[in-house]
Amino acid sequence: MEQFNKITAVSLGALTLILATACSQSIEPTATAGPVGISDIPIYGGATPIDAADSIEASMVIVAMETEIADTDITLETIACSLPASATWDDVRAFYTKALESTDWKQIEKLTDESSEHKSIGWSRGTGPGKQILLITCASNISGEGSTLVIMLLE
Repeated sequence: MEQFNKITAVSLGALTLILATACSQSIEPTATAGPVGISDIPIYGGATPIDAADSIEASMVIVAMETEIADTDITLETIACSLPASATWDDVRAFYTKALESTDWKQIEKLTDESSEHKSIGWSRGTGPGKQILLITCASNISGEGSTLVIMLLE
């Protein structure tokens, strides 16, 4: 339960920032490209997509986000994955940082959280009503075995 509270608190803190900065676009280097969908976001190598409803960790992160944006016109798309046992947060962070470095996604330092149980990193793209936020979140599984990756795209 303590892990749930920490994950929820960090997620809600990130959500507040997202809402405050107002939540467009692809993993393309041009700012003129249109918004992207969740299927345009790369998935960490070896990660296996899972049904978020089957993962306590993914469900907690997604429900916290859905709750935060419930009374807004922000849309949320998600992908939940089981990470390979050998994957570390440093590996995941490096993968997404490299994948996005030559694009128009800009890292948002305030969305970086590297606490012991919950880790996240975020980027934004575009401005105004078409702005998109990409949030990559890893949570250690409550069972103590492995980690869950949650990719969230907000617009």
